[in-house]
Amino acid sequence: MSDTSYLTNLVKYIHLNPVEVGMVLNPEDWAHSSYSALIKQENNLINVNEVISWFDSLENFKSFHAIP
Repeated sequence: MSDTSYLTNLVKYIHLNPVEVGMVLNPEDWAHSSYSALIKQENNLINVNEVISWFDSLENFKSFHAIP
């Protein structure tokens, strides 16, 4: 597994875990996650451009996080 593949899967796991366990319906509803900041492309404690680049685009990021 490549480093980028590992990171993208880790990010997805972190963002979707509250959804999977039934704490929220959507990842953006979890206040303790970077998901909303990444979607809104708000630079704060994370480098949004770096994380989005692992997915190649914001649209790919959103698609990767699609809830089954």
